[in-house]
Amino acid sequence: MVNKISIRVVEKARFTSYLKKAQEYYDIMIYAASQNKWNASALNAIHCGISAADALLVRFFGIRSISKDHEDVVRLLMEKFGEEHDLQHCGHLAKILSQKSQVEYDDKLFDQKSAGNIIKNAERFFDWVKSKLEEYNSKFNNY
Repeated sequence: MVNKISIRVVEKARFTSYLKKAQEYYDIMIYAASQNKWNASALNAIHCGISAADALLVRFFGIRSISKDHEDVVRLLMEKFGEEHDLQHCGHLAKILSQKSQVEYDDKLFDQKSAGNIIKNAERFFDWVKSKLEEYNSKFNNY
């Protein structure tokens, strides 16, 4: 039995707040990587992914996950964006989030290679989110 995902209803226009956060986290992720700050870069990649997912879910459906389990946002995205090509991008977020505890709580430091994997997945996921938002804009012309 699959547990129900806890969600919060959010006014669709509020997606811009989540998108702005995602962009700021993305920018800091890139900057931190350029300074060889691999732990900071990886953590910002994770927060970029979470905020980008929130932006997408809020814009399209007026909801966001409030579950304590961040993997639930991946399930919610897969449920809402179930086409095969979209599922691949949900997998990028799953890979990012699978590293969350290690980045935040473990004593292991991230190096260029391990941070690079998270960064790559964050870039791919965020690019997909932005393309979905542009697609929504062109369809409904109210970005």
